[in-house]
Amino acid sequence: MVINLKNEVESYHYGIYHLLKMIFPFDEIICNAENADLDISYQVEDSYVTAVCSGKTHREPILRDDVLLTLKRAIYRVTGAVLPFGILTGVRPSQTALKFAENITDGLSSVYLVSPEKAAVMEQCARQVIATETTLSPKEISLYIHIPFCPSRCGYCSFTLEYLKPYSLLIDDYFTALLTEVRGVMETITEIGLLLHSVYIGGGTPTVLTEKQLESLISTVLSYQTPKEFSVEAGRADTVTYEKLSVLSQLGVNRISINPQTLNQKTLDRIGRRHTVEEFFYAYELSRKFSFDTVNTDLIAGLPGENFSDFKASLDGILKLSPEHITVHTLCKKRTSDMRMQSDVRQFSEAEHMLRYSYEVLASTYEPYYIYRQKNAIAGLENVGFMKNQKVCAYNIFMMEEISSVVAVGAGGTSKLIDFSTKKPFSKLRTDKQPERYMRDLDEILREKQRFLREGSHLL
Repeated sequence: MVINLKNEVESYHYGIYHLLKMIFPFDEIICNAENADLDISYQVEDSYVTAVCSGKTHREPILRDDVLLTLKRAIYRVTGAVLPFGILTGVRPSQTALKFAENITDGLSSVYLVSPEKAAVMEQCARQVIATETTLSPKEISLYIHIPFCPSRCGYCSFTLEYLKPYSLLIDDYFTALLTEVRGVMETITEIGLLLHSVYIGGGTPTVLTEKQLESLISTVLSYQTPKEFSVEAGRADTVTYEKLSVLSQLGVNRISINPQTLNQKTLDRIGRRHTVEEFFYAYELSRKFSFDTVNTDLIAGLPGENFSDFKASLDGILKLSPEHITVHTLCKKRTSDMRMQSDVRQFSEAEHMLRYSYEVLASTYEPYYIYRQKNAIAGLENVGFMKNQKVCAYNIFMMEEISSVVAVGAGGTSKLIDFSTKKPFSKLRTDKQPERYMRDLDEILREKQRFLREGSHLL
């Protein structure tokens, strides 16, 4: 179906368009077109907005002096939409929740039309943001180190990965360049008086590095400062070895992720994740031989071909392992992923059922503390981190909620500087995604990043 959005005002376009994409996920939305299957229009008056859809009209007084907010409410109602997150289209639900000083759940439901269940989760995660923020000291920042290599590319992945080339031909040169940048950035961080709260080595799959490379990388960071939290993604079970886990443990890494995504072998094969369920269990058992404070596992709701029973079996299987942290992601179909097949209504319904079951079955032992959403996620649903025994991953909150500066090294990293007094970002710096260009331009990249840090340090 082709949907025509009439009377478009450019300043409102982004918010309205993305709301309509959530309401009509399978349809094409065009502005001010002719011969569409469905026309949606709106008018803005002095104190009211009016939305019209398929002969139905909804008129609503402008709320909180926010025209766009009110337009979204009116369009949501005139189309008869019912979405778990109401009219929210942003990626950071907790930031919306934090707009309410009290009665957060009621405010989210009444203003943003969020379901009571999702509003309660948003409130819980928002309160964890506040609690984590109080642990921060002035000048504390996080360091993100990017390893853009994987043994193979999963069908849902959109990251820049050099999986098409034998990564062994690139990885050594990339690693040499990365160490150079880490040294230069850490020298500058220390020189201007910044303190590492968290380090996160992500990817890609950082454990494609050899144990010697992992030891060299981590030791380089630790030769300057020792963070309070040190996380490494060991996500692919087919890259995890006793020797690599031993290095991570001995050097003080206190949080790792080993991610099956599903415990259904047919699904793993379908999505191109080239390891077995047995390899995941073996890698997880290996991790328990070491002193990691937190082990995280990821699952994805809505994987192609999976139904609720498949997801339930995976989550129930993970629960038997009793990891300190479980992250449930909703499948997000991105333009640059290999998995570009059309979703259907059944898949939307199944994904909602999967998320609902996650909250229900985890409630007795785990609590949600970290939430974000992605564009094009099935049914506009969320990614949520569940913890037990207050095993918070502070980096996840710092990075997503933008309450602390994050300095990124490696190809494709984005550094953000946050004003400590206002908790608002004031400067960003992105690095080229392609490893070859990153290595070629390293000297310039490092100079720019050091200048970026020095010039912004007075506001941290």
